[in-house]
Amino acid sequence: MNKSILITGISGTGKTTIAEEMKKRGFNAYSIEDDIDGLFDMYHTETKQKATGHFEQTLDNAKNHDWICDIKMLKELIEKNSNKTTYYFGVASNLKEIIPFFDELILLTANEECLRHRLTHRTTNDFGLTSDVQDWVFSWKDWFEDGVKDFHPIVIDTNKKLDNLVEEIAKIGSR
Repeated sequence: MNKSILITGISGTGKTTIAEEMKKRGFNAYSIEDDIDGLFDMYHTETKQKATGHFEQTLDNAKNHDWICDIKMLKELIEKNSNKTTYYFGVASNLKEIIPFFDELILLTANEECLRHRLTHRTTNDFGLTSDVQDWVFSWKDWFEDGVKDFHPIVIDTNKKLDNLVEEIAKIGSR
């Protein structure tokens, strides 16, 4: 059975790393925040203006911008991939609007020590590199995860080896 599977979690849970590893292993996987231009963009929370150019991830910018998924583009991508099981990795401010488009939902979690280490040493993007942005992320971590749990996801703790995470997610896609 072909499925569309959304894998989400806060910054540092491993979405991009797992997506890249699944692609290397031949799975149809997208980091939907990074792989498709225009699918996700940052918008100022008050003015609703799209952020342009290099977007420095300071605490002020993080607090005053939303990461919005273009629902029409997402629907088209899911339809284009409906003939195979596809894994979509990402998070958005309008996440609750996009969850219903998927057959399965996976929530990635990790403890604070692990997340801080990953965020401090990440090379995939510059979000969360500073302790003030990390503190802000942790201030809403439980709220975010509890909100996703309202949709009854499969919860995966990512405090384990990458190989084990890929195998666990692949099993969900094959059942």
